[in-house]
Amino acid sequence: EYSKYVFPEIPEAYAEGQAFVDLFDGTRLAVVYKDENRTILLVPGNLATSHVAIFAPLGSITADSVGDWSVCKGVSLQKLEEYSCAAQSSWFPMWGTLSTSIIWILAVVLILAVNSRTSIYLSVVMEPTCPSICQPAGLRVEPRHILVAAIEHTIP
Repeated sequence: EYSKYVFPEIPEAYAEGQAFVDLFDGTRLAVVYKDENRTILLVPGNLATSHVAIFAPLGSITADSVGDWSVCKGVSLQKLEEYSCAAQSSWFPMWGTLSTSIIWILAVVLILAVNSRTSIYLSVVMEPTCPSICQPAGLRVEPRHILVAAIEHTIP
């Protein structure tokens, strides 16, 4: 079973029967086929659903010296930079993120520590009532701040 890929119109069309090979897997071959006025590349159809394949004419590739794939002949490319997770995992590039995170965590802890003696009371109001004055026994301490919030919710 084969998959068909139509070549775009190019002035120098490939000859029928010309072989193409996959740069990533040298065992996968494709062939040029001419049908009416179209040039078609017949590619193996039994490949995995998600895969990458780059086909090039058979005589225009050579084995790569670094990996087990092929590259086009006559092309001089720079060597790929060696990438190592161990070498690239320095803490220095992340100093800004790390210090900002620590500052925010310390700010939250400081705010909680400063306001640790604050009392918050939650009241659920079911119906309007007249305020009653509460006079506890003993010495009265005047509060420094009183915060009042009203949340109205209407149930239809």
